[in-house]
Amino acid sequence: MISSSTSSPAHVPDVLRILRKMLSWRDTDARTKSVMAFCCLTRERRLIHARNVAFLEMKKR
Repeated sequence: MISSSTSSPAHVPDVLRILRKMLSWRDTDARTKSVMAFCCLTRERRLIHARNVAFLEMKKR
């Protein structure tokens, strides 16, 4: 079962704000920034996928 917090699009702006903050750190090297950005985007893709799967499951019923 997918909780409503993972299917809510309201968290996306917060994630983007956090990502921008991480990428603006002056003492963080480029490789670390790219890894953090990739992890953040991968998490977003997983959440979007989970929401889509939940929607399709609900549609089947």
